[in-house]
Amino acid sequence: MPDAPTGNIPALQHYRLVHESPNGAIVIMFPGSSPKMNPDIKLIKIFEYVKGAHIPGNGIIEVPLVTNMGRTFVYRQESQGGEFVVPYSTSGNPYDVRASGPYHIDGTDQYINVTENDVMQGNRILA
Repeated sequence: MPDAPTGNIPALQHYRLVHESPNGAIVIMFPGSSPKMNPDIKLIKIFEYVKGAHIPGNGIIEVPLVTNMGRTFVYRQESQGGEFVVPYSTSGNPYDVRASGPYHIDGTDQYINVTENDVMQGNRILA
């Protein structure tokens, strides 16, 4: 069995979750083990490509999200080249997967709102 990846995995800067199915996936945890239903891993997830809003800054940016199934998680991304390219809007999102607050640059007092137009057009946001 291959080793787990090490180091950082690049964020999906230009992809955002827009829908997940209510059905959990059937997973095999270990070779030879019986398949089990895992309600936390959804059978189908639909993503879309967006240009992404560009926010200047360094470090880690995060935004709380709620899916169409009521699942909550925090989208986190590390800056690259002094900016973040973020795929989720904090207002005007037409989908049922939504931000439940503004973006926050970890370790700072910076909170940033991003419109749907900013994400779709690839606009630069002045923090």
